[in-house]
Amino acid sequence: MPLEPQVSYDYIKQRFEPDIEEERFAVFKDVNFAALWDTRDYDYAHKLFRKIETAEEERSTDLAENYELKLIRMLDGQYVQDTPTDPKPLQAAIKLDVITNNGLVRIISILIGKTNIRFTHYASGDGATIATVGNTALQSEKFRISMATDGFRTAAGTVGRYGAVFIPSAPSHTVAEAGVVDQATGGTFLNRTLYASAQRIVHTIFLDFFTLSIALYSSAI
Repeated sequence: MPLEPQVSYDYIKQRFEPDIEEERFAVFKDVNFAALWDTRDYDYAHKLFRKIETAEEERSTDLAENYELKLIRMLDGQYVQDTPTDPKPLQAAIKLDVITNNGLVRIISILIGKTNIRFTHYASGDGATIATVGNTALQSEKFRISMATDGFRTAAGTVGRYGAVFIPSAPSHTVAEAGVVDQATGGTFLNRTLYASAQRIVHTIFLDFFTLSIALYSSAI
C-alpha cells in the first residue's frame, strides 16, 4: 500500500530519491516539480498559479501545497480526481537537485542589501548534462517565461516557492532541464534541475503545455 503523500522535503527525499547524496550542512534544499497538461486546462493552471502569487500567505501556502500534493499523489500511484473544475495533469515529474553557487551568491547579496535584482523568470531546456553547483546556465535552453505574469513567487516560514505556466506556443521540446533566473535573457540562475530520463515530459507546440515549480527549503546549519 503506498505511503500517504506529504509536502515535506524529508518525505519526498525518502520516497523518490532515497539514494541522493547531500551536503550534511546544506542551508538550502530544493524540490522541483514538472507537469504536462492538456491545452484545455491552460486557464485553470494559469489562474491557480496567479492565485498562489496574489493570495494572503496562509492561503497561498495551502494552494501551493495542494498543487504539489496532486503531483506527489500521481507519482505515488494514488488516486487523483480529474474534473472540469479540478483537472489532473497528463504527466508529473519530481526531482531534487542543486542550487548553483551563483544563486547562493545572489541570495546573500539580496540579504545584505547589495542588490535588489530578484529572480523573475523560469527557463526550460532539453540539455542532458548532470546538474552541478557550478552551472551558470541551462545546457540547451528552449524557452523562458516571466513569473510576474505567468507564475508565482511566494514564501511562508522557511519555504520559498517559484512556479511558472509555460504557454502552449512555447517551442516543442523534451523538458529535461529547468531553472529559475533573474532576467528575460542571460542572467544569474538560482538553480539547475535535470529531470530523470524516465520522467522527462515531452511538450508539443499548441497540443499541450507544461508547468514548472520549485520549493526551496531553508534551514539553519
